Amino acid sequence: MTKTVRWLLALLACVLLVLPFAVFKTFEIRSAIAMAESFPEHSETVTPVVATKVDYQPVMQVMGEVVMPGQVVIRNELPARVTTVEVEPGELVKKGQMLFQLDISDELASKKAAKARLELVELKLRRIKELRKTNAASQSQQDELVAERKIVQSELAVLNSTMRKNTLRAPFDGQMGLFTLEQGSYLKANTEIGIFSGNQPWVWVEFSVPQFYPVLDVNTVVKVLTTVSGSKAIDAQVVARDTVISTNTRTNKYRARIEGRSSGLTHNEAIKVIAPNGLERTLYSVPLEAVQTDGYGAFVYLLASGNDSDNSQAVRAERRPVVVFKNEGQQALISEGLKGGERLAAKGAFKLYPGVLVNLTNAQGGE
Repeated sequence: MTKTVRWLLALLACVLLVLPFAVFKTFEIRSAIAMAESFPEHSETVTPVVATKVDYQPVMQVMGEVVMPGQVVIRNELPARVTTVEVEPGELVKKGQMLFQLDISDELASKKAAKARLELVELKLRRIKELRKTNAASQSQQDELVAERKIVQSELAVLNSTMRKNTLRAPFDGQMGLFTLEQGSYLKANTEIGIFSGNQPWVWVEFSVPQFYPVLDVNTVVKVLTTVSGSKAIDAQVVARDTVISTNTRTNKYRARIEGRSSGLTHNEAIKVIAPNGLERTLYSVPLEAVQTDGYGAFVYLLASGNDSDNSQAVRAERRPVVVFKNEGQQALISEGLKGGERLAAKGAFKLYPGVLVNLTNAQGGE
């Protein structure tokens, strides 16, 4: 027996020994494949949402104060004693109604004497005019009486002016503020008595905006919030802008108008003003849980259906990169990556990967 024959016999023996194991293993692998194919494809369950198109207006928040349009300080111009208090603190009064009467007894007495002198001058002047008709009186006598009449009339005008200054009246319809003035009180000149507020059917809000923010145009609508927790926003319309920028704060001052006096705002009250900060833009709102992040940035999973040849109803995850403009509460505002109306995964999105089969459920967990 040659050497070649021996090698062939040895090779044949090896094949005969290995072949049964190979056949057995082949059947075993085929059985495993068949068993695996009998199981359904792996899938994940998520809650779908639809990207909502929103118009977003960037805003800024600054502090401001309330200014009543008819706000005046009641003061006395001349020193005098108070004789009458005709108004109560907080009382509503009409235009021209007396508020406080200061002592005018000296002026009244002087006025009575001046009137008597004026009557006497008028009587003398009438007599002189009659005598002038017969040349029984000179022109100089008549001129002296005319001049004297003007002097007395001037004295009366001064007395009337002094009496008006000592009679404090409401400059317009409004409400008297708090004061502590009482009858008999002595007031020095230019003493502040109290604040008088008008009843105009609007109030002003004044606020300052840093110069590096966009300029607010007249008629721009801003939101006003009081410092009270839970207060509702009030609309105010910008009516004027200052012509200069403050050199101390580098801010531009604005005045906005709130229609109606039912807002409950008070003069000098500190408020928050929310004003537009730039142009309005279109964004897409999705729940925060729909947005995932990794080393490549933010992305969402779109839920696409109808791509399987054997099952047109199958829904699979499709990764879509997005740009998050801002988070507001539980919503993320997307500026790039979405078109609006697209269906994407929200709750459970963290379990997905590209191409995975997706089962859809509602927010309550029902199929």
